[in-house]
Amino acid sequence: MKKRGRKATPKKAVEAVQEEPAMETHVSVCSQPPPKIAVEDVLRPAKLSARVVRLAGNPSWVYVKFTGDSQVRPVAVPRRFRHSLLGKIIPIEAISDATGEKTYRYDYSVR
Repeated sequence: MKKRGRKATPKKAVEAVQEEPAMETHVSVCSQPPPKIAVEDVLRPAKLSARVVRLAGNPSWVYVKFTGDSQVRPVAVPRRFRHSLLGKIIPIEAISDATGEKTYRYDYSVR
């Protein structure tokens, strides 16, 4: 088989490419520097504690009662801890979603 040689580029095309003016780089000029975000400004889940009152129908949830609150609220917990948590005070994280509704789950960081 013959090797195909590389086609020569026409001189006019090479000259046209070289004659194009260099593009200017656009630099955004702001009057103020971007705000610095402190570690304290980052949203973190609220840390709470409550007593487990009863088990829920779903094995991943239990009902708890916060101190000073008369309502019973559902909390997501690990299935393996479900029966051992009954009657105990557990650590809880309160999580807010985009609509502002709060959901509670077991806090794994406290042991």
